[in-house]
Amino acid sequence: MIARALVVTAAILVSACGNGDSGPTAPATPTSSARLAETFTARTVVGPDGAVVYYSDMPEVVVRTAGPVDATATFTPVAFCTFQLCVYAEYGSTCELKSERGPGPTLSVSGTVTAGRHHVLVDARSEGVSLCSSVPTGGAPFTYHVTVVHP
Repeated sequence: MIARALVVTAAILVSACGNGDSGPTAPATPTSSARLAETFTARTVVGPDGAVVYYSDMPEVVVRTAGPVDATATFTPVAFCTFQLCVYAEYGSTCELKSERGPGPTLSVSGTVTAGRHHVLVDARSEGVSLCSSVPTGGAPFTYHVTVVHP
């Protein structure tokens, strides 16, 4: 009986605390024309080569039908880097939608994407080249919030 109570208590604590991933911080919210707005928080480290390493899952949305996507990332600028917001059909593929490069605190991109899973990432590299002038050897912590409105 005590073991069962401990298991139930542990299950309640895990469900209340979550698993620490970067999933939606708020439920998907319907907007006009049956579009959804999803918000994510990504905790990362920018490496010395400009690579962004994620502590947990990368922000991802599932676009049910091809259509317009609007994404906006906000973050505290990092003195030694510029960034680019990209929407990828899948991680590792070419950036389908790409914002202008900038130091922040806001980057936005809009365009049309195909149906399917899409990662919405802030990059500190472009075409294999670092967008950072210098990063400490151990990397620099970098957190961003991204809101994606999609069909």
